[in-house]
Parts: sequence; C-alpha cells; structure tokens
Amino acid sequence: MTATVRTLIFSHLTIFAAGFASGKLIHADELNTYREIHESDFTRFLRKFKRVALGVGMLGAVVLVARASGRKRTS
Repeated sequence: MTATVRTLIFSHLTIFAAGFASGKLIHADELNTYREIHESDFTRFLRKFKRVALGVGMLGAVVLVARASGRKRTS
C-alpha cells in the first residue's frame, strides 16, 4: 500500500471513532434514563455482551487494517 492510502485509512478510522464516541456521549443521559425505567436484567446483560463483542470486533478490524497498511508489497 502506498503512504497516501495508509494515511487515508488511518485518518478515516480516527474520524469515525471520534464521531461515534461523541454521538454516544451527546445522548447518554437520555438513553440511560430510558433504560433504567424499561430494561430487565437479561436485557442489560445482552446489551453489555453486545458492547464487548462489538469492541472486540472493532479492535480486530483496526489491527487487521493496521497490519495490512504496514505491509510492504513484494512482487
């Protein structure tokens, strides 16, 4: 991969992560209030499990992209 492609991948991943985090923080109070009223213990467990699975998946994706962009082409 060229340096330009590596830079584009890294910058877009960084901007996506920052946007996702800021969007979650903006509506966190409303969402927590709603969940406290309507959520059961099992639903809360499933939500936490999904959060962990998503985090592992995203971390794996970032590692794979970083490894792919760091490789040099040998042909």
